[in-house]
Amino acid sequence: MRPHAYIKHLAANLKKDQDMPFSVFVLAFGAFSLITTEFGIIGMLPQLAEAFNVSVSTAGWLLGGFALTIAITGPWMTLAFSRLERKLSLSLVLAIFAGSNVLSLFCETFSWLLFFRILPAFFHPVFWSFAMAAASSTVPEEDSGKAVSIIFAGLSAGTVLGVPMVSFVSVSHGWQAGYILFAGLNGAALIALLLFVPSFTATRRLTFRTQIWVLKKLKLWWSLAVLFLIMASTFCIYSYFAEYLAVAAGMEGSMTGLMLLVFGIAGFLGTLAAGRFVDRHLNRLVIGFVLILCLTFALIYGLAHISPAVVALIIIWGTVHSTGFLLGQQLVNGSASEAPEFANSLFISLGNAGLTVGTFIGGMTIAENGARSLPLASIILLAITAAVYFARPRDRVGVTGK
Repeated sequence: MRPHAYIKHLAANLKKDQDMPFSVFVLAFGAFSLITTEFGIIGMLPQLAEAFNVSVSTAGWLLGGFALTIAITGPWMTLAFSRLERKLSLSLVLAIFAGSNVLSLFCETFSWLLFFRILPAFFHPVFWSFAMAAASSTVPEEDSGKAVSIIFAGLSAGTVLGVPMVSFVSVSHGWQAGYILFAGLNGAALIALLLFVPSFTATRRLTFRTQIWVLKKLKLWWSLAVLFLIMASTFCIYSYFAEYLAVAAGMEGSMTGLMLLVFGIAGFLGTLAAGRFVDRHLNRLVIGFVLILCLTFALIYGLAHISPAVVALIIIWGTVHSTGFLLGQQLVNGSASEAPEFANSLFISLGNAGLTVGTFIGGMTIAENGARSLPLASIILLAITAAVYFARPRDRVGVTGK
């Protein structure tokens, strides 16, 4: 494509983004505030361990306990909120997050800090489920994937901007500053939601029985299995990103931080790009996701000693990695389109379960064979993902692709 033609194409796409309802971007900011709260704790763990006189592994429960709570309770909390007005539910979740982070500032023991950390995790899936359903319902059906991709862009922005920002303020001003930032973002998102997101309800009232009935669908369990494997295969290595770069590529300190930033920016742009095609080319995108990551991991395994090659591969890796969230959501939601909010809650639950298992497998791989072998472990999991994907049930209503 010639330069002037590319610029014209880019301008047209930006115009389409501007045509998105402003409420979609407000919901994306809410997602940004929640993901910053969830993962921002990573950069604070050493300070929290020292402040509360616990080991770093014990402090790690502030992250692991959060994810485990989501994995276990996600679908059932969404069902419990299914009869409430959606804007009220979203506002309540953000208020609970903000309040819990404020109360954490006054905790004198680690047990209380963990309690106020776990409390909002119960409500986390409610926000994601309703926000994604709301985003897709405010645009024409052919643009629903693009609207959802903007919500996921908020997730990516949380890892690109939110996590480093929290790490910086907590290192500079103490762990309390990190919690003040959490509460501030949650509060700002709450105010924006109250001002700019209209009240809305589900397109049709669904009984608990109707929603749970989708669990009888084989295609839903297939899509959940694919989602679980996508998350496990990607987080098997990504959870140990810094460790792998230090051991295999000799990158440490500021260089690792720079690579995390590059990875996050690439993921942010990759998610937005995938959102333009996911509604029409889901099948191709899933296949491309698996093939490109397999090739990238194979190359990074063989070329880890060549720094320029590693940087280029990290950009490709980051661009593809973050699209896994969007692809998984589209598969699950398309397999249970008659109960989209319950389907989204299953997506959140199984996604967190896959993340947890992938991190565990990565840790076992490091213990048995060293960090250098992490790309090979991810390739094996991606191969299993491909096998399950191509074994999809014949009845694939709602799962489109070309």
